[in-house]
Amino acid sequence: MNSRTLSKEFTVTLSSGKVVTAEVEATLVHESNYGADVDGNRGISADFVEDIYLTTPIDDPLWECDDNDRPLTEDEKEEAERLILEMAEKDDWEYDSSDYDDCYGF
Repeated sequence: MNSRTLSKEFTVTLSSGKVVTAEVEATLVHESNYGADVDGNRGISADFVEDIYLTTPIDDPLWECDDNDRPLTEDEKEEAERLILEMAEKDDWEYDSSDYDDCYGF
């Protein structure tokens, strides 16, 4: 199995009406023979999300304000983190599977 880290920005609107955008990174694992069995049946090429996390944690000073420079409370930071990670978990994290090259371990 090979892994790769991708990043994307996600934007959410909090219950307070504040808008927050943050970058999320996902570690994806590529399995070129997923589902192969001992009888010699070939598997399929498949990708799985192994880990999802904020690139900048909410305790970082960059999280002091929303996208419009309005201060965020601790509760708002936690709400933003939860909403952004939920959105990231539902994302399809598309990428070009030809980026994987078994010869080079990508």
